[in-house]
Amino acid sequence: LPITNKCYQLYAKYIITDREPIFVSQSLLKARMYFYSDFNKWWSMMPKNYLELIKEPYFRQVVLQHYYINKQMYADLNKLTGHNNYILVGYRDLCIDRDKVFKIIINLFNYEKYKDSFVDNELFESRELSLDKDLLNKVKIEIEKLDWNDYKS
Repeated sequence: LPITNKCYQLYAKYIITDREPIFVSQSLLKARMYFYSDFNKWWSMMPKNYLELIKEPYFRQVVLQHYYINKQMYADLNKLTGHNNYILVGYRDLCIDRDKVFKIIINLFNYEKYKDSFVDNELFESRELSLDKDLLNKVKIEIEKLDWNDYKS
């Protein structure tokens, strides 16, 4: 965010969406298996402390990966020049009432006149936890160790 904000200053707009840690962790684990057939192979963004995180067990890595990426993102958002240039959207909110969320997004970009050009896509939020019980419990324990409200862990 700092580079984009520096380049575009007040013109940059951000839509930040987040999902519950258990579902993000599950998605990261599933992606590791899908792409590498190995829970121990890193997939997706690397937070600044990546070299420390790869020393942790894989089920803790995915929780900390999500946590530290969010922590950095929210710290960067607090440094933006204008606080009216971003919105936070819960993934669940997007799936439950996407029209309401789209109206908020349209207002952020002031593109009311372009709303008819948006493609109508159906969104579906899976609330199914499909990890085996042992792995799911390990992930839940790691999630509970962290402060997901203000990221002061």
